[in-house]
Amino acid sequence: MTDTRWERLAAAGGFISVVLSLAYIFLSPGVDALASASEVASVYAKNREGALFWNFIGTLSFFFFLFFLGALYNVLRRAEGGTGWLSLVAFGGGLAQIAIHSVETLAAYTLAWHVAQEGNLAVIQALFDLQNLAVYYWAIPVGVMLTATSIITVRTLVFPRWLGWVGFVIAMGWLVAAAGVVDPHQGGPLTTIGELIALIGFELVWMPATSFFLMRRAGAGG
Repeated sequence: MTDTRWERLAAAGGFISVVLSLAYIFLSPGVDALASASEVASVYAKNREGALFWNFIGTLSFFFFLFFLGALYNVLRRAEGGTGWLSLVAFGGGLAQIAIHSVETLAAYTLAWHVAQEGNLAVIQALFDLQNLAVYYWAIPVGVMLTATSIITVRTLVFPRWLGWVGFVIAMGWLVAAAGVVDPHQGGPLTTIGELIALIGFELVWMPATSFFLMRRAGAGG
């Protein structure tokens, strides 16, 4: 298999990652962030196999995202030239996002594996809070990845300029969503507006569009 074909397959990882991420979102029961520990325990204990399955789907999305990230870094680095520091920042942001997101997923796995059934409400609450709070922290590196990629895009036109500007807007959405951590009700305007811009923009616009343009560049030989 030629290098070009491998690059196209890696770029297609973005599409697959989006499909798996959306499947994870729709399969998850959507327990309210302010739900009591007993409610959380009930959901995870009654849906143990389902919880393990939907979190496995989310974990698979990491696998394909990392290949997409490698393809993205490769293209950004060649387009940027020089020291390539912005490309490295974008790559590091993507890696950090996966690392922090993994903490969220591990907390959910732990709840479903044994803890929810054992009924220790203090531990259940701690794991559930960790799961929810991790989202606010991985929003930051996603914003970093988007901002660095958008700067390179606008400067070099490695991707269409409109995608760069859309990336800036979505990055701001992630930063607004991250600021929602200061909202004690976890459902105020910061969280709602930020998540709408960030999740919809990232999953339904930026990721598919970037995957498409990466695949097209690979098919055209760079």
